[in-house]
Amino acid sequence: MTKKERILSVALYRFAHEGYNAVSTASIAKEAEVSEGLIFKHFKSKQGLLDTLREELESKMAAKVQPVMEAATAAEALHLVFDLLLNVDPVDFNYWRLQYQLKLNEAYEGHRSAQLYLDRLSWALQESGFPEPEMEAQLLFEIVDSALKRIVFEELPEKEKYIEFLRKKYAP
Repeated sequence: MTKKERILSVALYRFAHEGYNAVSTASIAKEAEVSEGLIFKHFKSKQGLLDTLREELESKMAAKVQPVMEAATAAEALHLVFDLLLNVDPVDFNYWRLQYQLKLNEAYEGHRSAQLYLDRLSWALQESGFPEPEMEAQLLFEIVDSALKRIVFEELPEKEKYIEFLRKKYAP
């Protein structure tokens, strides 16, 4: 692992578990076993470091939802939504935890593809005959977001059972 990768890894873990404001660049440098100056050389500032992690997060999120966006049918799109929850990779937990930490900060705008994802859910629900598909899409988005949060923070002990329940409701 390069020094830059170590910095990113430590920052991701610390920001995800402690919050951005609670972590100093000095503490990241110490844990990554690099000089604080190297952080500024690579990222210019603590905000630059966070921005790099956000870009990685958004890239990972976009890759995860891409199959839903490209699904040929509404039924396939809805099934893929629940497959996403079943297949959350523990390796990515800190990225998801970072997203939830950032959501606590009122300046966080969310990832850029959220509206496209909501539009796709709305389309799939409309095609599946749900009344008020836009409202149902918002509800499903919130349910999936809440379930993902519980999975990432390891608070959903019966994940498969819960997801199967959702699948039966939305994608029979």
